[in-house]
Amino acid sequence: MGRATEVFLPARGMGHWAVCLSVIMTKSPRARALLLAVLLSATAGTLPGQGPLQHWKAATALPAPQAFAAGVGVQGKGWVIGGESGAAALPTVRILDPASNAWTAGPSLPKPRTRAAAAVVGSRLFVVGGQISGSPSASTLELIQGKWKNASSLGTARSSHAMVADASGLYVLGGLTGSTPTAVKSCERFDPVLGTWSPLPDMPGPRFGHSAHLAGGKLYVFGGFSTSETQPLRSTWVYDVATKVW
Repeated sequence: MGRATEVFLPARGMGHWAVCLSVIMTKSPRARALLLAVLLSATAGTLPGQGPLQHWKAATALPAPQAFAAGVGVQGKGWVIGGESGAAALPTVRILDPASNAWTAGPSLPKPRTRAAAAVVGSRLFVVGGQISGSPSASTLELIQGKWKNASSLGTARSSHAMVADASGLYVLGGLTGSTPTAVKSCERFDPVLGTWSPLPDMPGPRFGHSAHLAGGKLYVFGGFSTSETQPLRSTWVYDVATKVW
């Protein structure tokens, strides 16, 4: 069934939502959040070299099923990192080259990891948190000369969190933590020069399975869940990076 996709326009007053196109998509709230993150990463509603967003078309399928993976663009290629297939977490990294429309294998993670987040600061690729051996992890990895290396750990182990990056570092927001995973509202920032994590002001409430986007010095958090995956949220929060206020 066709579903409307909406894009948040922060530049107009306090911001508003606009319907931009229809897509064929699952009813899964998480899938909606992931799609929104992809749309928001486009510049002024365009994809590089493809003009305005008008319609969707199929690209080359993944070599194998891979859900709850971390996705990120690295030097013009799409990286799909970790995730799960069935009940098993994956160490798999796959790279899509848009020029050849083909997938290749990337450097495998040291351990299977799912529900993590990935982002690039400058030319540095990081994978943060996620579930390892069934529990939320504080582990941070950086890809250095084709190999994954341990970086400073998060202050709070977490999975199903959101993460964005700017030129100054990484921002990690919410997620699930604990042996019986519980949603948190805590946030952290990673300084790649110092190599350390520091706490940020808490979000207004706990959140997991959400999306985030950074634009114009403002950090936006969209949807997700606060307690149960059967009760998705529609609220949007905004954080001012300069004043450190939600």
